[in-house]
Amino acid sequence: MQCPTNPSRAAGFDHFRILAGLCLFFFALSSVTYSAEIVLIRNHNQEPDELQIGRLASFYGLNLQVFDLQARYASDIPSVLKNPEVVAVLVSQDALGQLNRELFSSALPKRGTSSTPVLIFGIVAGSDKHQLELWSNGAIGGCNPLTDSIRTDSLAVGKLPAITDVLGGWQMPAFFSAACALSVTSTAGIDNVLSLEGRREAPICVRVLKQNSALFFTTRLTPYEHSGRSNLQSVTNTFSALAPFIMFLSYAAGDYKWHLDGHYANLTIDDPWLTESYGYLNYSAVLAEMEQHNFHTTIAFVPWNFDRSDPRVIVLFREHPDRFSISVHGNNHIHQEFDAYTKVSLSKQITDIKQAVARMQRFETLTGIPYDRFMVFPHAVAPEPTFVELKRYNFLGTANSNNVPSDRPSPKDPLFFLRPYTNDYAGFLSLIRYSLNQPIPHLQIAIQCFLGNPLLFYGHQDLFQKGIDAFDEYADFVNHTQSDTHWVSLGELARHLYLIRRCGARRFEVRMFSNQMDLRNPTSVEASFRVEGFVEGALKYASVTIDGVTVSRDRLVSTSSLTVVIPPSQIRRIRIEYENDLQDAHLDVGRTIWRAWIVRTLSDFRDMRLSQFSWGRTGTRLYYDRGWASLEAAFEDRWLLALFSLALLGAGLWRRVRKGRQHPL
Repeated sequence: MQCPTNPSRAAGFDHFRILAGLCLFFFALSSVTYSAEIVLIRNHNQEPDELQIGRLASFYGLNLQVFDLQARYASDIPSVLKNPEVVAVLVSQDALGQLNRELFSSALPKRGTSSTPVLIFGIVAGSDKHQLELWSNGAIGGCNPLTDSIRTDSLAVGKLPAITDVLGGWQMPAFFSAACALSVTSTAGIDNVLSLEGRREAPICVRVLKQNSALFFTTRLTPYEHSGRSNLQSVTNTFSALAPFIMFLSYAAGDYKWHLDGHYANLTIDDPWLTESYGYLNYSAVLAEMEQHNFHTTIAFVPWNFDRSDPRVIVLFREHPDRFSISVHGNNHIHQEFDAYTKVSLSKQITDIKQAVARMQRFETLTGIPYDRFMVFPHAVAPEPTFVELKRYNFLGTANSNNVPSDRPSPKDPLFFLRPYTNDYAGFLSLIRYSLNQPIPHLQIAIQCFLGNPLLFYGHQDLFQKGIDAFDEYADFVNHTQSDTHWVSLGELARHLYLIRRCGARRFEVRMFSNQMDLRNPTSVEASFRVEGFVEGALKYASVTIDGVTVSRDRLVSTSSLTVVIPPSQIRRIRIEYENDLQDAHLDVGRTIWRAWIVRTLSDFRDMRLSQFSWGRTGTRLYYDRGWASLEAAFEDRWLLALFSLALLGAGLWRRVRKGRQHPL
């Protein structure tokens, strides 16, 4: 279908004019998917670094073309490099002697007035000094073995904004063994990108500038064995081990690599209901901190509390949607509600999901406060089939201390941890977040900023035990490090969690992660966006809309993509609804489970009463640190907790009667 290029001339009803403005084409642009090219030139033998380069090429959505000088003629290189889609060239150090430097340089594609960046990699102590001098214009005279005066465990990042970005000037652990240190014989036109520390700086990656060309040189790095743990420390280790290649490819590819459309951050406080104050959380005081230090707070709200909100706090949320938001935190929050199916059946978890939605709908009706259908699991992540059900009931995603379902092993590929978000599991958006229970190294946050990742922080009411300003330091650091950070709700974050890459002057490709997306044209000209991933699988679409206009489901299913033409700097809102049996009006929202009543009552007592005393805080900390919560669950199953609760109630009544006798009116 050819869309009108001038919407003002479109005739007919309003919906036809909307369609014309959207310019939807319900077909794939072509059977061949465009991706930017990186060319790797080697001399027969596969370099140890080549595997990592290939993984990073896939990570960034770049097509890696390997040119083997033993299998092809060096004279063919100019024809390979003439491809305008080539954004970077990597040359193995042992291939330098087989290349004509002048011919090679003249064949490099131009990007504006500059040549395509080149990285010469795999340099070792025995590399040809003459070739290194020749290709570096005499700036590099070889590569020297590391000495005892060099700290091999600390990596210094140079201050080169276009390359090292927010990491310039930082130091990080060196999670690799370097083959040697580059011998820099001239400082003219040369910049240290990465160096090992010591009495003398030991460069392992440098940039040499000559006229309008940039050549990078890096030594061979052997990464240390990766543990594969699914924690955020893995980000630092993985990034350090691959830093020269990450920085070079990110710099060279620009917006032709996969990236998000902006920088986003969020603070979530788990458990509270809307009452002033909930333990150490005072909403009015937190609002003042948010406005002064520019951040946003989401309350991970337990649906069981749907009708308990304080009118004063309701007004606060309604008047400040840019600072406060609500997401879903389980249903009754009875320990790990979404546990392994041997403990909590899938059918019971589905019931909880449906009741949680019904309760939150009721909450929205009672308070006038919208909520994000975004799940924060109580205690731990659910198994993968639960992800399917959350997707079925149109949840936007989930965010927890781990982004891998509990029934799936941690991925072995360390590059998995370079992004805290994934939809590898049931096609459902899952994010990892930072716990504020312990200090978060600023380096980890800075690396996430360099990678363009969203920053999710979370805590509980006791975060503010030492002061309502407890989060200000992190907010200030994020805003200083990345001044264009958008602090948003989890729902807004999900709607901007899509990968985008440029494919041409006015063409982009997009990978949609959630079932809602606010797709923005980042350019000052009209551009087309090919959105991938419309595969139904086990779930069926109820509807797909763009700015409220329905898209043909059949055409989407047949092409698995759609193309949207968007005017300059405008946004198109894509929404997917899945078929399900959810009938909010017929779902029970009552509190009929006695265990839920006991657990929520005791949780409120813990957060709002015990937390006010040092002995109460100590006992609570020991309770969780030593795993006594699991004993509590066992007691509940044997009715012991019910008896214990009755005993506490009796003791409280007895104490009140006794005090009344001692102090009669």
